[in-house]
Order: sequence, then C-alpha cells, then structure tokens
Amino acid sequence: MPTRLACALVLLVGLQAIGQTVSTEAPILVEVIEEPGSLNRKPQLTMNSDRKVRGYVVLVEFLRDGKPAMTFALSKAGFSRGVWQKGQVIDCEQVAAPVDGQGQPLPLRATVDLVIFEDGSDWGPQRHKQSARLLGQAEGTKIYHSHMRQMLAKQGVSAVVEHLSTPLK
Repeated sequence: MPTRLACALVLLVGLQAIGQTVSTEAPILVEVIEEPGSLNRKPQLTMNSDRKVRGYVVLVEFLRDGKPAMTFALSKAGFSRGVWQKGQVIDCEQVAAPVDGQGQPLPLRATVDLVIFEDGSDWGPQRHKQSARLLGQAEGTKIYHSHMRQMLAKQGVSAVVEHLSTPLK
C-alpha cells in the first residue's frame, strides 16, 4: 500500500520543492504517492478550481544539487470528452525516480505549466513545448467545432454525417 509524502505540493507558476505550499488558490493541487522501498512516484492531481478544466500540463523535475537533472511533462486534454471539476482526482502515470551516487532517489519538484479551462482561457507560464501543443489542440478543436456547427446550420444533419464519414487523408 503506497504511503503519501509528508505534505501535498501545490502546483503554481513559480518553482517549488516538496513541502512548500505557496498558495491554495492554484487550479490544481498535487500529492506525490510513493511506494515504500521503491523508486516509483505517482503524482495525483486534485482539481481545485471552481472553473471546469479541459486540459493541463504538469512539469515534473528530478533535482540533483538543487538543479533539474531530468524534466518531463505530464499532460492531458479532455477537449472532446468532458471536463474535470473541482474535487475530482486524477492519478497520473507512475514514474521511476533516478538515483544519486548513494542509490537514493533524487528529490522531485512539480509545477503547473498550463491549465486550460472550459471557456478556453488558460493559466500558467507555458514554458514547455507540451503546453504549446495542448493550446494548439484546444484552438483546433474550437475551430473544428465551430465549422461543424456552421455546417449543421447551413446544410443539415446529413451533411455533417457525410463529412464525419469521410476518411481523413
């Protein structure tokens, strides 16, 4: 059974290390779940915003001597299948922590790079390329959705069905 680290991480724009809570106003909170005797870590996100969330990018950094030794992004988008609401919990994929020279896992730091809300507005510094990709997907989805609504209004259901039945090239 996993044990929870001593305290939750609040994901904010500024960098922070495990145990530092900068604000409870962040749209997403994270707890890092650690398997005893294992290098495995699993971020667990809790939606903290009254606004519905369509997508997010969380940067995960493992630190060596206080500097990032390894950085990657965890991202998810719910553009076509709903949104996440306040209080909803998302289990992220499990990651194995790299080790230092003594075989100890490197400390982990997590920050929110992007949150996209249901209304299309966003929050975060957008430093990682994954954020630009997610924003592009959101914009493309909005454009396509608008196109489908216009087609439905002008040409009817049969035109939309035919369009959606045509294979992409």
